Amino acid sequence: MAHLKLKNVTLDYPLYGVRGNDLRQTLVKTLVGGMIKLDNEKARVSIKALDDVSLDIHEGDQILLVGHNGAGKSTLLKLLAGVYKPVSGTFDREGRVLSIFDIFYGMVYEASGRDNILIRAALMGIPLAQARAKMDEIIDFSGIEKYIDMPIYSYSAGMLVRLGFSITTAFDADIILIDEVINAGDASFVVKAQNRLKALSERAAITVVASHSIDLGAEFASKALWLEHGRIKSYAPIEDVIAQMKQEEGNQSHE
Repeated sequence: MAHLKLKNVTLDYPLYGVRGNDLRQTLVKTLVGGMIKLDNEKARVSIKALDDVSLDIHEGDQILLVGHNGAGKSTLLKLLAGVYKPVSGTFDREGRVLSIFDIFYGMVYEASGRDNILIRAALMGIPLAQARAKMDEIIDFSGIEKYIDMPIYSYSAGMLVRLGFSITTAFDADIILIDEVINAGDASFVVKAQNRLKALSERAAITVVASHSIDLGAEFASKALWLEHGRIKSYAPIEDVIAQMKQEEGNQSHE
């Protein structure tokens, strides 16, 4: 059974090397979406990336994360993946997770594409026999058959993305976490990638997708979670959140 539950979760990022009296200058130079927190006792500045977030996600939920840059979308995804730990509050997770936001993690550039399939799969917790069984499918989907036995440092950026994406999405999981829809170079592969993500999410018990495009993300989701400054502004069926966002945009345009 797949399940994600957050209760009053807060996550801060310390801004190392920034003192309280440097804050104004720092903010002028850097666009920050999170809330700024100043600890006067320790003379430390931090960004509250997630602020008192409570969320209960069950099997069958397909959720789109929306919000401006810095709203907390990627931070929330990484917390759900176990990359980050909350500063306060609790987080419980059941089910095998597939994270599609670091498709190059663990890849060895001196090794061949074929060897990297096995390396990356091992880091994902996939048994060697299962990775070998998927080898031909991964190579075929990537479209780089002629180069698969060459070291990947010789690959173009597009080839690396296609290989990393093909490996990462070759294996099913209970919970799928996607940070933006992958832009994998040529148009034909982008269509293949989007179709694979859609099929993968339909087989998963839970899917959570972060996207700047609510229309594109709607292909993967039935609900939307609207984040603003690390807090939940709205969590509802996706059509309701779209209406709320359009209404707010309309109100701001008339101010």
